[in-house]
Amino acid sequence: MHIQVSNYDDGTNDAALLINNNKNNQETKQQKITKKQRQRVYLEPNRIMRCMQDNAATIISSRGNQAYILATATIYDEWVRNNYYLQVWQNYSKMGTTDKHWTKEVIKRTKKRDDTINNRFVQKKINGLTTSIAQASATISNLQVQLTTYWTQTIGGGIVASTSATTNANRTRDPADRLEKIILKYIHYCTQHFKKMAEQKNSIR
Repeated sequence: MHIQVSNYDDGTNDAALLINNNKNNQETKQQKITKKQRQRVYLEPNRIMRCMQDNAATIISSRGNQAYILATATIYDEWVRNNYYLQVWQNYSKMGTTDKHWTKEVIKRTKKRDDTINNRFVQKKINGLTTSIAQASATISNLQVQLTTYWTQTIGGGIVASTSATTNANRTRDPADRLEKIILKYIHYCTQHFKKMAEQKNSIR
């Protein structure tokens, strides 16, 4: 059965709000995305939106929410993958420093069995992944603020003056929390193979 794709790309100002506000940063980050990532089918906009329509049709009916999903999907993907990578390299570090054993992957990269060289290399990988994860988290937080602002403006136009500020804040924050759970569920499902690979590497002793 054909799935009707929502009109998230209809060019309206609401739909483009989050993406336009974050355009420059996203273009810079996009240039750093590898060819392999660009070929990940599950990150194609149409594929993402079809899945969201099948599983969360109500929450993605808003063009603002659609824009948020498309703006953050690749960021969440890298955030998830880098967290798996981080666990692997932290395990490699523990093996090298505590168990005095460096894995074949580390030795292949450094071409050395020297503790100092290998430890420096592994720590550099860990620091790089930690930085990337922090940057992704900051970008996502910024987009969540923009989404909350969007909903504050949207809801603000239709609520009565007697509504409390606390209630409004909860109503505008809720979409960001719900969207994060939905996107992460989708990304985790699509990266199960990657998780298994990381777990296999972590089981090396």
